[in-house]
Amino acid sequence: MTTSGKGWTQKNDKWIDQFLKFAKHFLDNKVIAVGFPMGKCRPYPTGESVAEVARKNIMGDGVKKRDFMVYAKPMIEQRTKPLFVAMAKASPEEARALAKAAGMEAANAIKEAILNGEWPENSDMPMSDMLREDLQRQWGIEIPAGMGYKSAKLEFKGKDKPLVLSSHMVNSVTYDVRDKT
Repeated sequence: MTTSGKGWTQKNDKWIDQFLKFAKHFLDNKVIAVGFPMGKCRPYPTGESVAEVARKNIMGDGVKKRDFMVYAKPMIEQRTKPLFVAMAKASPEEARALAKAAGMEAANAIKEAILNGEWPENSDMPMSDMLREDLQRQWGIEIPAGMGYKSAKLEFKGKDKPLVLSSHMVNSVTYDVRDKT
């Protein structure tokens, strides 16, 4: 897993190899980038890139681990396999349309994983002052000292999904069918 100038990617070569054989004639020169491709996502208001925030959550880097990509993987496989199989029999124009459809299905599965993942956020320990101040800036409200993250989120945002502080991450999930580089 890496972050770079091209966004964040997670490789699962075994799974990819299985589907590449179905769509080889199209994908020899193309890649379907799903997640947070470079140039497709606006940063958070703090200036931090969405790809970096996603990487931190997936890896548990400074935050509790919330690997939404692992949660999304079975949905992605189920939804895209028929499209890759169809791609093997398609004309180049049809294959491009099927690749876009596969990208859209994979992006939607990732969005569902972010929204519906069962994350280990059952504790309502008081937030650090730094987190509380950051949330106050993001949400534009006062959060009492000593309040837990889960309680604050329920009270001020009306939801307690840890990856949905705002809709920014989930709305940033996209796909891009592009030439291999």
